Order: sequence, then C-alpha cells, then structure tokens
Amino acid sequence: MPPAAPYRLGGSLGWPSGAPVTPPAGPPVGPPFTPWSGYGISPQPGGVPQFLRPAPTKRSRGPILAGILAIIVIVSLLAGLVVTVRENDNGSVLPAIDRNGAVTNTTVASPVAESSNPPVAGNGDEPIADVARAVGPSVVLIATLEGEGSGIIYDKSGLIVTNAHVVGTSTSVRVQLADGTVFGDAKVIGIDTVRDVAVVKVNATKDLPAASFGKTDNVRVGQTAVAIGSPFGLEQTVTAGIVSAVGRVISNQNPVEMIQTDAPINPGNSGGALADKQGRVIGMNTSIRTTGSDGGSVGVGFAVPADTFLAIAGRITSGQSLAVAFLGIRGSSPTGGGNAGVVISVVSANSPAAAAGLKVGDLITVLNGTKVTTMLGMSARVQLQKPGDSIELTIERDGSTLKVKVTLSTLPR
Repeated sequence: MPPAAPYRLGGSLGWPSGAPVTPPAGPPVGPPFTPWSGYGISPQPGGVPQFLRPAPTKRSRGPILAGILAIIVIVSLLAGLVVTVRENDNGSVLPAIDRNGAVTNTTVASPVAESSNPPVAGNGDEPIADVARAVGPSVVLIATLEGEGSGIIYDKSGLIVTNAHVVGTSTSVRVQLADGTVFGDAKVIGIDTVRDVAVVKVNATKDLPAASFGKTDNVRVGQTAVAIGSPFGLEQTVTAGIVSAVGRVISNQNPVEMIQTDAPINPGNSGGALADKQGRVIGMNTSIRTTGSDGGSVGVGFAVPADTFLAIAGRITSGQSLAVAFLGIRGSSPTGGGNAGVVISVVSANSPAAAAGLKVGDLITVLNGTKVTTMLGMSARVQLQKPGDSIELTIERDGSTLKVKVTLSTLPR
C-alpha cells in the first residue's frame, strides 16, 4: 500500500539546476540599639556594634602582652614560608610567588589528563564546522543531462559512490570536486537499483581526499548527524541535526534498512555524506519524506548506511553479481501477543525456506544473531546477502525454539 504522502528521492532529478544604591534618608527602622553591658558591647561610630572585652580588673597586663607578642612572632615566621597559588580560567596552576617576589614554582599543571586517543573532528568549540572541514573535501557534485546530485570519494584512486537514481541511465557524468576541479567525462562503473547504489570513476592524476567511514552498528539514535552535499546544485552545503532512527525500511519494492535523520536534506543532496561528529561518514543521503508538491525538506530524511553502500560498491568494482538473495516466505508481525518477530503465512514451493523445513505458523525471532521485528526489516537483511550465502534463523514452533540454517537462492525476476 503506498504511503500517505510521497517519498521523494533526494537527487534533483526533474529539478532545474540550478551606580551604587543610596539608602533612603530618615530614622533607622526599629528601636534604637541598646548595648548589653555584660559583654562590653557598644556601638562604633556610625552605629556598627563593636565587641569589647569586659572592663579589665586591676591585675598585671604582663602575661597578656607576652601572649600577643608570641603570636606576632609565630605569624611572622610562617609568612616567610607561605606562597601564593593562583588559578587561571582553565584551572591550571600558575607560577607561585613568595613574599620577596621570587618564583617558587614554574610547573603549569593541566586540570584534566590528556586523552590517549588521537584528536578527531568535532571536538572543538565549533564541532559542526570541524566536521564540515574534515568531510567536505571528499564530497563531490555530480551532474548529468537529467539533473544534479552528490557523491562521496571512498577511494583515493578516484572511486566515488553515489545513488543509482543520481546517475540514472548515464554511462558517464560530470564530477566537480570540492576544490573546483572538474572531470567532464567520469565513467559510471556500475549501478545497483535495488539498493540504490552506483560507483563512478574519475581519472585522477593525484590521490583524492577519500572519506573515513563509521560502522553502522555504532550509530546511535540521538547522536549528531551532519549532511554535506549539493542541494539544488549548491555544492558543499552543510546542514546538521541528529540521527532520528536506525533500521528504518520505507519501501516494499526495494527494502533497505536506512538511517533516518532530521538534518535538512533536499533535492540534490542524494549521494552526499551523512557524517557523525568525529567526521566519519555513517550514511549516504538518499531520500526525503514530503508532505506537499514542493518536495522540500520537512525534517524526515533517509540515508543508506555506510556498511551497506560500501558492500555494494565492493561488489560493483570487483565484478561480482548484483543478484538479490531470495528466502521464499511471506509473513507479518504476530497479533495475538507473545514474542516479537515474523509469523510465516506463506512458504513458496521449491524455495530455500521450503528446503530448510520452514512451515506456515513458524515465528522467526532472530536472523544471524539479530532480532527480527518486522517482515520489511527481515526482507532488507535477506536481500543484502548474496545468493548462495547461508543464514541462521531462530524460530518458535509449537512451544519449542529451533535454529534453522537456510542457503539462499536468487530472487526470481
């Protein structure tokens, strides 16, 4: 069933290129101060009370004076040993100075132990700017006769990954690097329309700035997400937001688990980078959810995870088959309570599922060690495999838990 509102591809296909307070006068509030003669309290000039000892009796003052003198001597001796320690705004200890003006400590101590990890992008005062500086050089503008999009340099030799819908049916495209260098006849090596991935090669005469990539398993909901691309042909445009969800599948025809983000993505961003705050590319911006005919961003965008597009790019460049794997079941989420998973409703005849002994009514809960919650999500994981690969399913049947290995075949066309 089609979604309530259209999903519009993020590429621009079909889009044009394009002073102190003074106390009040008057008598003081309250009754006048009355000294308590028992402790010799009396007001100082101006009305401030002064604490005095009781009137001395007619006894010798010698012991008192001697005690005062001894205190003065001790304080004077200690003063020669006392140094002043100050802190700057960062908490570092500054050089200490004794009473004669001599420097007694020249060590500046750091308030925080230095990290053993190498410095990474995004840890400065302007983390988004740091990410843009680190990732921007690896993001390119791609132009075809049909429109414009973006791409990511993933190998310094000149290999660029982008969306299949950006290159369309073109066999060559125009590529502009971040430094303005233009390759007018970059070759399209191959495309995978199911996972929406394509690879383009430019004939570079020097090493190009390849991106660094982050593992999809480490992507967390709520983390910083920075999108870099060429919306409406405006190359090196940077927008920022967060990762809104992971493992989001939005298409029945081409199920791919996507990273959802609220970083603004618009037509022309397709094929561009979605990066984390360390400057690692975690996804390739691919599509957006729209609510009207203008097709602009409403804060719901989707990116193909790095693990996915790198795996497909590897198959393309190595000449491997891009055939889609096939299991041979249909199913849905359980409706009667119990564990989450996929309840099998149909097992196709002569399919890998049938050969492995899967039955209608089986509840699939785990695929290759990862929990299964929806049929779409399971389809996306299966179709990321290659025909001939084996997968392990955990199923529940008649109150028992079983593990079943299935060797996948090729999706019939």
